[in-house]
Amino acid sequence: MIDTYSITCVKASVKPLLARGKRLQHHLKIKMGGDKRQVMEWIYCCEMGRYKRQVMEWIYCCEMGRYKRQVMEWIYCCEMGRYKRQVMEWIYCCEMGRYKRQVMEWIYCCEMGRYKRQVMEWIYCCEMGRYKRQVMEWIYCCEMGRYKRQVMEWIYCCEMGRYKRQVMEWIYCCEMGRYKRQVMEWIYCCEMGRYKRQVMEWIYCCEMGGDKRQAMEWIYCCEMGRYKRQVMEWIYCCEMGRYKRQVMEWIYCCEMGGDKRQAMEWIYCCEMGRYKRQVMEWIYCCEMGRYKRQVMEWIYCCEMGSYKRQVISMLRYIICK
Repeated sequence: MIDTYSITCVKASVKPLLARGKRLQHHLKIKMGGDKRQVMEWIYCCEMGRYKRQVMEWIYCCEMGRYKRQVMEWIYCCEMGRYKRQVMEWIYCCEMGRYKRQVMEWIYCCEMGRYKRQVMEWIYCCEMGRYKRQVMEWIYCCEMGRYKRQVMEWIYCCEMGRYKRQVMEWIYCCEMGRYKRQVMEWIYCCEMGRYKRQVMEWIYCCEMGGDKRQAMEWIYCCEMGRYKRQVMEWIYCCEMGRYKRQVMEWIYCCEMGGDKRQAMEWIYCCEMGRYKRQVMEWIYCCEMGRYKRQVMEWIYCCEMGSYKRQVISMLRYIICK
C-alpha cells in the first residue's frame, strides 16, 4: 500500500541537498535569474543524534521543467527510531506531462510498528491520459493487525474510455476477522458501452457469519441494450440461517424488446421454515406483444400448512396494432 521506494528516495536525498544547498542556490541564480523560493528547516535531537523534524518547500520554475511546488514534512519518533508522521505534497507541471498534484500522509503507530492511517490523493492530467483524481484512505486496527476501514475513490477520464467514478468502502469487524459492511459504487461511461451506475452494499452479520442485508442496484444504458434499472435486496434471518425477505425489481428497456418492470418479494416464516407471503408483478410492453400486467400473490397460513389466499391476475396478449 505504501510507496516505500519513493519515501526511501526522498529520505536519501535530504543529506545530499544539505551538502549541495549553496551550489544549487548558485546554480538557480545563474540559470533561472534568481531563486523563486526555497524553505528548509530541521530541528535536531541531540539525544538521538539526528533530526526529529524536517520541513522542506520548493517552488520551481516551469520554464526549466522543474516541479512547481514541493512540500515535505517529517516528525521523527526518537523512542522507536523512525518517523511517526510524514506529509508530502507535489504540484506537478502539466506541460512536462507530470501529475498536477499529489498528497500523501502517513501517521505511524509506534506500538505496533506500522502505519495506522494513510491518506493519498492524486489529481492526474487528462491530456496525458491519466486518471483525474484518486483518493485512498486506510485506518489501521492495531489490535487485529490489519485495516478496519478502507475508502477508495476514482474519477476517471471518459475521453480515454475509463470509468468516470468509483467509490469503495470497507468497514472491518475485528471480532470476526472479516468485513461487516461493504459499499461499492460505479458510474460508467455510456459512450464506451459500460454500465452507467452500480451500487452494491453488504451488511455482514458477525454472529451467523453471513450477510444479513444485501442491496444491489444497476442502472443500465439503453442505447447499448442493457437493463435500465435493477434493484435487489435481501434481509437475512440469523436465527434460521437464511434470508427472511427478498425484494427484486427490474425495469427493462422496451426498445430492445425486454420487460418494462418486474417486482418480486418474498417474506419468509422462520417458525414454519417456508415463505408465508410471495408477491410477483410484471408490467409488460404491449408494443412487443407481451403481457401488459401480471400480478401473483400468495399468503400462506402457517397454522394450516397451506395457502389461505391466492390472487392471480393476467391481462394476456394486448398487442398494439
